[in-house]
Amino acid sequence: MLASLGDKTQTFNEIDPLVKAVTAAARPSDHVLVMNNGGFGGGIRNC
Repeated sequence: MLASLGDKTQTFNEIDPLVKAVTAAARPSDHVLVMNNGGFGGGIRNC
């Protein structure tokens, strides 16, 4: 399923690179939803 998205997808093994990538890509009018199944090792901090 993700393969069909090509270079629009990224994977991250750590939260800090994920936050940096989302912060760089998000536009002022964007909404970002983070869903956590408990696997973020300490949770998500406000960006």
